[in-house]
Amino acid sequence: MFDGTCGWRYPIWFRTQETPTADLAYQREQNLIRTKVGVADCSVLTQILVAGPGALAMLNRLSTSDCDVKVGKVVYTQWCDDDGKILVDAVVTRHELDRFILAINDTSQVEALSIAMKAAAVQEQATIVVDITSAIASMVVAGPLARDVLAPLIPSLLSSEAFPPLTSQELPLLGAPVTVTRVSYVGEVCFELHIPAEYAFAVGSAVLEAAEQIDGGAVGIDTLYALGTEHGMFDFDYNIGRDVTPLEAGIGFTICWTKPEGFRGDRALEQQCVEGVKQRLLFVHNDLHTDDLAVGNAVLRNSLRVGSLITVDPCHHVGRNVGASLVSCPVGFSQEWLESGEWMVQDESGQMHPVAVTTRALYDPLRKRSKI
Repeated sequence: MFDGTCGWRYPIWFRTQETPTADLAYQREQNLIRTKVGVADCSVLTQILVAGPGALAMLNRLSTSDCDVKVGKVVYTQWCDDDGKILVDAVVTRHELDRFILAINDTSQVEALSIAMKAAAVQEQATIVVDITSAIASMVVAGPLARDVLAPLIPSLLSSEAFPPLTSQELPLLGAPVTVTRVSYVGEVCFELHIPAEYAFAVGSAVLEAAEQIDGGAVGIDTLYALGTEHGMFDFDYNIGRDVTPLEAGIGFTICWTKPEGFRGDRALEQQCVEGVKQRLLFVHNDLHTDDLAVGNAVLRNSLRVGSLITVDPCHHVGRNVGASLVSCPVGFSQEWLESGEWMVQDESGQMHPVAVTTRALYDPLRKRSKI
């Protein structure tokens, strides 16, 4: 089954004889990644090249994180407005001292390019910004057997010692110069392959065939969303909206407070630290075998409506429906405030359903499996 966004078509789930419906397909595909290996097409990702003597300074003024890392390192970051609200969510890879490639949500393509080009135009040192999305095909290979898929195809060690998480290497794969990156959104060992478009079909076919030979297979984007949700990861423009700050989204760990030049929105975020977070993205969950959660349902704490469900994912491995909700907390968010409330969801008919609410991952909360 395909869906479309921003001019792209991409698979959201795969119909087979055994899985003719979406729910059965989700169960099968989630199980593949949790127990074996799944391969997903993520070519909808926007890819932006930023290069030149001024590239680092420009990125550091835009980014909450410090992009001055070693060549081959990967940085997860946000670009914010003056109020600290997230405009762009990006994974930045430093390929050379003055060459970076950004992987960005497809829906942010136009805005990210506009922000980057305006920043480059006022940069003292030369900086170029190029949209290379159409030149790059992207695949995700994720699961406990991810290395077994790639090892016969790549003449390089893929262990965590030789290839640590949050690093990137350009490696030959069937003669193609493929950028391989260790970034995991789903809570398993994961390799992203960024492939020059002219090699995409040959490389993609070989990778999928290798996965199928060990009982893995293709998975759709919806499976990545669901596995990310049960792993405690919010996704920009899926359940992180443009009306929240990194602190409100629970990703304040991306903020580097010590950059001498600061970054756009830093003062607003510093003020939010002082005043406290008054709204917070939370996970809302209940038993998978009920239909009590639906997008738009009201979320209540102690009988007072504090938000609504933005997304709901069937997360088969943890046996829960897991929703995301941006809830208001006028007294300031704290774990005590979260745990002291009685939480309910109200469906369209007005019926109340008890739910559990958390900021923590339901699957692998210590983030160990992706680092194996």
